[in-house]
Amino acid sequence: MRIAVIGDIMVDKYTNTSPTKISDEAPVMVVLKKEVEYRLGGAANVALNLVKLGEEVELVGYVGRDLEGYILKELIEKEGITSNIVDGENPTTVKHRILCNGYQLLRIDEEVIYSHPINLKDKYDIVVVSDYAKGTVNSFTMARVLKLGKFIIVNGKPSQIELYEGVNILTFNLKEFQECKKETGCTSGEHICGRYAIKYLIVTEGAKGLTLYTEKNKVAVPGISVKVTDVTGAGDTVIAVLTFAMKKYKNIKRAALLANKAGAIVVQKNGTSFVTLEELLEPI
Repeated sequence: MRIAVIGDIMVDKYTNTSPTKISDEAPVMVVLKKEVEYRLGGAANVALNLVKLGEEVELVGYVGRDLEGYILKELIEKEGITSNIVDGENPTTVKHRILCNGYQLLRIDEEVIYSHPINLKDKYDIVVVSDYAKGTVNSFTMARVLKLGKFIIVNGKPSQIELYEGVNILTFNLKEFQECKKETGCTSGEHICGRYAIKYLIVTEGAKGLTLYTEKNKVAVPGISVKVTDVTGAGDTVIAVLTFAMKKYKNIKRAALLANKAGAIVVQKNGTSFVTLEELLEPI
């Protein structure tokens, strides 16, 4: 079965530094740049997680004709991810984190919100939509995705809820879920499922685990107690493992349990990361 990952492709850039002194110019720390690391972010991180689980994936999205876009495509090729990428004039989306002795000091975002054109082909069995509200996932994109008539899983944003009507699975984090209820007037996850014809809604709740909603009921999956190092990209890992498990087991409760475990594993790692099959099989 072929999986398409469609959405906002990003570069996660890490500049590692060490402290030297307090500046004479302002009451700020002066740091010495040590090394710079680039990692796949956004939809590209979802695709990477699926590839690491042994899945055949095609990444569909947009990058700019700039240095970061070139680096992104090199990383994508290095990881063995098949891609269908549009190159455009708008800059590549970058999340630049400045670290000092491993601790994050600052994050600088480089982005231009624009309705990016993408090319969709009718050769997928499962479509994963990774929406970071950077412009790739728009009404045109979602209309084409829905027209394919495939199994559709969306990691979404509350402001885009109307675009997701009729998808099989929608995921929000707790903050997004609360925002969605406020913006739509829906009173519960069941209400959201019913209004937007969503078969399953999964809300991740950090240390508390996650909750699986259908139009008629909900199931709570308790959290797994771990030492959290970094939550960056955890949502990408959750949706990737959810996709992997739904393809393998075709059982939403089993998939939700495995995705919950994956989230607990990946937050113990530094920066944007992924889980392996071996890690999913091991007890935490």
